[in-house]
Amino acid sequence: ALPEKYQALQSKVDNMLVNQSSISENVSKISKVITNIQTNFNEIQKDTQLLSSENSKIEGKITRIKQDIELLTKISKTNEESITSITDILATLNITTAVGHKPTNVSDDSS
Repeated sequence: ALPEKYQALQSKVDNMLVNQSSISENVSKISKVITNIQTNFNEIQKDTQLLSSENSKIEGKITRIKQDIELLTKISKTNEESITSITDILATLNITTAVGHKPTNVSDDSS
């Protein structure tokens, strides 16, 4: 009876060793997968930070472009008003026609 119990016990120990080896291999594989996931996550995080930084730069450039356009619009409006004013002054001096007015002292030579 003792040798049979010993053999049964030895068989169970052998099975435990096989199971333990299998568990050890699987844990090693899981560890490698987790390491790969962590590496990929870190790369994604770096890419996200770069994109965020680039987005901030682009937003800053867009803001400056909008400001430049607003300034150019104001300058253009001022130039338009100045040209209109100069044209009106010249018209009062009978040098040219006022903006939006027909000439008053230009003769028609077509007859």
